[in-house]
Amino acid sequence: MDSIEESPPLSELDNQIEEGNNKTSKSTEDPTLYFYDIANRIGMDWTKLAAILDHSINVEVIKSQHQHVFDQALELLNIWGKRHDPCDILSNLEDALLHIDRYDIVEGINSNQEKRRLRELDNQIKDDNKKMPKSIGAELSIGESSSNGKSNYPLDDRDSLSGYE
Repeated sequence: MDSIEESPPLSELDNQIEEGNNKTSKSTEDPTLYFYDIANRIGMDWTKLAAILDHSINVEVIKSQHQHVFDQALELLNIWGKRHDPCDILSNLEDALLHIDRYDIVEGINSNQEKRRLRELDNQIKDDNKKMPKSIGAELSIGESSSNGKSNYPLDDRDSLSGYE
C-alpha cells in the first residue's frame, strides 16, 4: 500500500509563499535590460535625461561618436548605468524620466516589470507544483472516470437520482 505524505502545516506553507513573494519582489533582474527599450522610445529627449541623470556625462562627445539617436541614448544609459548601483538604477531612471515628463516610458518600464514578475511567479509555481507530492485522487482530472466507472462531475447521466427521472 502506498504511504501518504503528510502536508506541511499551514504556517509552513504560508512561510514558503511569503519567501516566494520576497524573492520576486526583490528583483534580481539586470536593470540594463530596460536600456534598449528606453533608448528606442526617448528620441531627442535623451539629452534632457542626461542633464537630469548626470551633468558630468558629455553629451557632445556622445553625439560625435554615435550618428543615430538610439545609439546616443543607449550610450548615455550605459555610461550612467556603470556608475551606479544596479539596485538603484530603475528607481533613479524612473524619477529622471518623470522629471522630463516621459510618463509613457515609465509606464512601459512598469508594465515590463509586471510582466517579468508574473512570468517569474508562473515559473516558480510550475517548479513548486513539480516538487509537490501527489495527493490521493490527484491523478484524475475533471471529467475522467474513476475506478468505479462514474464521472468526477457531481451529477451526470450515470449519476441520476432515482425517482427524479
